[in-house]
Amino acid sequence: MQKPSAPQHRHSPPALHRLDYQAFRQLVRSDYAVYARARIGLEPVASAAVDEAFTAIAHAWARMLSSPSTAAAAWLLLGDTVTRHASGVPGTRSPAHRILPAPPADALLLHRGLGLPLDRTAALMGSDISAVRALIARADRELGRAREAPALRAPSSAARRAG
Repeated sequence: MQKPSAPQHRHSPPALHRLDYQAFRQLVRSDYAVYARARIGLEPVASAAVDEAFTAIAHAWARMLSSPSTAAAAWLLLGDTVTRHASGVPGTRSPAHRILPAPPADALLLHRGLGLPLDRTAALMGSDISAVRALIARADRELGRAREAPALRAPSSAARRAG
């Protein structure tokens, strides 16, 4: 008769890959938490989002290990989870995410907003430094265009006096 196996923690993948997962989680957990807080603004909601993301990552870990980039696959899961949690919080703190697609908004938030070096930003996103630079340049271009759009410009002083 087989002994019953120990219950798995909700953040643990199957035993075969548990050590790899735990090392990855330890490596990125604090940066994931800071990112989630910056996007969501409320600590309890951000913490719940990161916990949920790690649960999803643990469940998909074996499949993610065979993907071209485990870090990129995990980042997508984190981003989707944080976006879902942020949608329930009015006035989320990341204006870039209201205007830009996730990849350039994430690169901009991590590097400029949170002050992470390019190499750390790239590692978290499962990318390389040149791709992160390109995402930041794209974000700058798109945000520049958004600032120039009439609906986003501040009303002129004449329009304020007339109104």
